[in-house]
Amino acid sequence: MDCAVNLRGRAVTNKFLAWQFQDDTSVWCDLILEELWRCGLKHVCLAPGSRSAPLALALERHGQFILHTHYDERGLGFLALGLARESYAPVAIVTTSGTAVANLSPALHEARESGASVLVLSADRPPELIGCGANQTLSQPGIFGEAAARTFSLPAPDRNLPLRWLLNVVDEAMATIVTPDHSVVHINVALREPLYGATAKNDNSQWLKPIHCWFNSDQPLCQWIVKTGGCVDVPSITEKRVVILAGQLRAQERDEVMALAERRGWLLIADSQSGLHGQPQVLACADMSLLSPMVYEKLCQAEKVLQFGRRLLSKSVNQWLTSWQKVSNGEHWYIDERSDRHDPNFTVTRRISMRITDFCRQQIHQRQPVANETREWLAEALACGQEVTILLDQALASMQPPVFEIDAIRQFREVLEKHGNCQIFLGNSMPIRYFDALTTVKHNTDLMPVWANRGISGIDGLLATACGHAALSDRRTVMLIGDLSLLHDLNSLALVANYKLVVVLLNNSGGAIFNLFPVAQPVLSKNFRIDHNWQSAGVAQMFGLYYRQPKTPEQYQVALQSALAQDQGAVIELLLPPSAATEAFASLKQMAREFGTVIGNGDYAHG
Repeated sequence: MDCAVNLRGRAVTNKFLAWQFQDDTSVWCDLILEELWRCGLKHVCLAPGSRSAPLALALERHGQFILHTHYDERGLGFLALGLARESYAPVAIVTTSGTAVANLSPALHEARESGASVLVLSADRPPELIGCGANQTLSQPGIFGEAAARTFSLPAPDRNLPLRWLLNVVDEAMATIVTPDHSVVHINVALREPLYGATAKNDNSQWLKPIHCWFNSDQPLCQWIVKTGGCVDVPSITEKRVVILAGQLRAQERDEVMALAERRGWLLIADSQSGLHGQPQVLACADMSLLSPMVYEKLCQAEKVLQFGRRLLSKSVNQWLTSWQKVSNGEHWYIDERSDRHDPNFTVTRRISMRITDFCRQQIHQRQPVANETREWLAEALACGQEVTILLDQALASMQPPVFEIDAIRQFREVLEKHGNCQIFLGNSMPIRYFDALTTVKHNTDLMPVWANRGISGIDGLLATACGHAALSDRRTVMLIGDLSLLHDLNSLALVANYKLVVVLLNNSGGAIFNLFPVAQPVLSKNFRIDHNWQSAGVAQMFGLYYRQPKTPEQYQVALQSALAQDQGAVIELLLPPSAATEAFASLKQMAREFGTVIGNGDYAHG
């Protein structure tokens, strides 16, 4: 045991002396938090509340957790989601009772879908106050439905309950949360008054005696050995024309997927969330390119598809995948360490539950030579994608008047690539679609991380989630978001200030995505779009944020560069026409569909 461990052990031993005369509730909460710390939990998100006061006071006594606070539990949950995804480690949320707990639900459903490890530690009324009209009370166990893999209900502190049992429950909860299929766990803690500590001293020595050895250690009472991965014996892939679909990927997974594609000469279709845009073997603007018959037919020659990562954004990619399998009857392998069925297109023929990194390394070690046929097919497919990209660039450059919204998103990426040391968070609805379909990177040597909430694909909690990423990243986090998404999470502008998030706000007066749907006026404006004339200068001032409202592309570039240079949170707001970008987007899609049509001699027309 090293010096640090000895010091830690002595600190806990000293706590035995302090806890010996504490009230029962304080001892109970101190033990829960100490065991969570020993199990590896370091970050706690806390919202103020009275019933949760014993837990908040225990956090202060412990003194070693990294504490993140927010007054809005809904935003707090999404903040925890971002922290958990950025750190790849469990994060706890501490809340008071009642609807404060219910407000966490959207974030926890998103956490479950994205595999982020979040532990909810909710304070509750004791049993005698449940179901009798007591204030701020509802039935909390099971409140999160399928979002929570397990719910542990702890009774109010009771000296008849052994403390070894309490510590074992905490150990089991933490063992559950680190398994790939169980990322969200709920511990509901019933607490009786006094909530702020008792004045009368108790002698707890007999209650604490059975865990005396635990006090002399710095380890959990029960150390669970959890198997979180393992290799599956997968046959070597011998097919020559292989497409890799890259969805949401962690940094290490991204590197291994890229290495596999390079080693084997396979084509990459990279979702924005993979962070692989701009790599040499990535099909450019895949969402648009796959609309072209020329590109579509070339990719239908693939013999196998490997999918790494969930939630492919592009509708064109998903449609191609379904059609490809019907035409070729080829195999679609989906590789992910979780064991759930993630197959919205019903095309997966082999589901491999193992770590993506392990699978990639296993295939790389097979050392299969790259055939000339593979190189030729890859080069032809990439060239077809480049032709479509050139068409899109020319079309956008010739549009009069210029489409500021789309140009701003393309410029957004260029500025961040030049600035370096940034990461991107993409808002749902149109921002992520424009970014995925229309931005290209010629030399993405920085492999800039790209985050999004695509688990449930909702527009709430986006600011708070991005702030969670910003809190723990050594990169500057820059967000692209729509006006309704910002309004959904307006309270989290307080977090934007705390964590120095840069927000690029596309304000097109509400709900532009519905312009793409077959809904006629006046029903579209009445029932789908939320037309408004709100602007963000006032709220930016309220929360102490750097604010600019550029009117031209030149002003926009200067404003974004200036925001990146500021040591504070920022909002760059673009006031945009409500339908110009969606009309241009639909026009570009039609151009792609008509590009590369087959003519009589079997060649492709590029008209």
